[in-house]
Amino acid sequence: MCLIFYLSSSSRPTLLQYAPDYFLHFAGYFVMGVLSIRAFARGLALPAGGRAALYSVVFAMAYALSDEWHQRFVPRRAASLEDVAADFLGIVGALAVLSIYWWFAGWPDSTVEGSRW
Repeated sequence: MCLIFYLSSSSRPTLLQYAPDYFLHFAGYFVMGVLSIRAFARGLALPAGGRAALYSVVFAMAYALSDEWHQRFVPRRAASLEDVAADFLGIVGALAVLSIYWWFAGWPDSTVEGSRW
């Protein structure tokens, strides 16, 4: 979150010259999605339940919206719904990748104690 805030506080981030803006939004919020799912699910060892997934998506989207609002006050930066959409896709993409990982890892398995599926 600190890195996202730092980059969105800059009038001209140097990363923008190396990659498209929407890709950076997707990638940044993909990582944030993984980390927030990990936090709400108390780790990645077991699959996140529906509540942990919902909380992580709501949390990350709330930050994404606050970040776009913050960019309105940075010179030569603007808030956009396209950026929010890229953020949302990154968050949901993280959840999808983790779900696929958990599926290939053999979850949900009724023998796994504490599984939240």
